[in-house]
Amino acid sequence: MADDSARRVVVVGAGFAGLACARSLSRDPQVAVTLIDKHPYQLFAPLLYQVATGGLPEDDIAYPVRAAIPGIHFVRGEVVRIDPSANSVRLASGLDVEWDDLVLAMGSIGNSFNISGVDAHALQMKDISQARAIKHRLLGTYERVQEGEQAREDLQVAVIGGGPTGVEVAGAIAELQKQMAHEFPQIAEYANVTLVEAGPRLLPSFSPKSSERARRALTKLGVEVVLDSVVDRMYPTDIHLKNGRILSAGTTIWAAGVAVEERWRVLGEADRLKPARGGRLPAPDGQRVGHR
Repeated sequence: MADDSARRVVVVGAGFAGLACARSLSRDPQVAVTLIDKHPYQLFAPLLYQVATGGLPEDDIAYPVRAAIPGIHFVRGEVVRIDPSANSVRLASGLDVEWDDLVLAMGSIGNSFNISGVDAHALQMKDISQARAIKHRLLGTYERVQEGEQAREDLQVAVIGGGPTGVEVAGAIAELQKQMAHEFPQIAEYANVTLVEAGPRLLPSFSPKSSERARRALTKLGVEVVLDSVVDRMYPTDIHLKNGRILSAGTTIWAAGVAVEERWRVLGEADRLKPARGGRLPAPDGQRVGHR
C-alpha cells in the first residue's frame, strides 16, 4: 500500500499497454497508481473478429479490470480534458483527478483517411459494440434476404484493409457464410466476401512468404483478394475503387488503419508538435508530450 508521500501516477486506458504499465508500477510502494477507463473491463481486441462473426460470445473477450490488478485504484469514467498546467484530468462526470505523472494509453480509432462515404457507410471493428453491430448486420441480412426484404446482392461483403484484422475477419466471414449455407440453402450462392488491399500484398508488415501464405489460405476459403486497389469513395451498397472497378456489398467492414481520436491531437498542438500519419504525436523526449 502506497503512503501519502507516494508519487501519484494516473494511467488512462485499460488496454494491454495501460494494464501492463499499471501492473508494473503497482509493485513500487512509492507509487500510487490510479487507472481510468470508461469501461469496467479489459478488451482482448485481437479476438473481436470472432465476436463479429459469432464465433465467441462477448464475455469471452472482456475481463474485469478490478480483478486484473487487485489493490490499485480504478476509476470508471471518460476523460474529456487534460490540463497539463494543473496536472489534472477531468472526467465526463466532472471529477478532477490530479497526478504527478500521467500515462496516456487510450488506444486508437479507425482511420477513414477522409475518404468520402466511409464514415457513413462502413462498419468499424474497434470495440465490442462495433463487433456486435457487424454480427447483427451479417446475420440479419440473411433473414431479410430470405424474407424478400433486401436484395440478394446484399449478402455480398467487402472488407477493406489487408492487414491482420482484415485478413482475420475476411476469413472468419467466409467460414460463417459456409455455415449459413446449411440454414439458408436457397440464397447461399449469393453470399461472398471480397478483401481489398491498397498495396501489392496482404500483411505488408509481415514477410512476403507470410503474405503469400495468407493470400492462398483466403483464396482456398473462397475469399476474393483484390490487391493494388485504393478506395476512392463509398456509397451504401457500392464501393468505387480508383482503378475504376465498382464493388457491390451489402456490408462493408473498414479495417484499413488506425488513428488517434481528434480531441487528443491538441496535446501535440499545445507543444507545437505536428501530428504524424494517423494523428500520431511525435514524442522524441522520453515519449513525453505536453507541458509539465
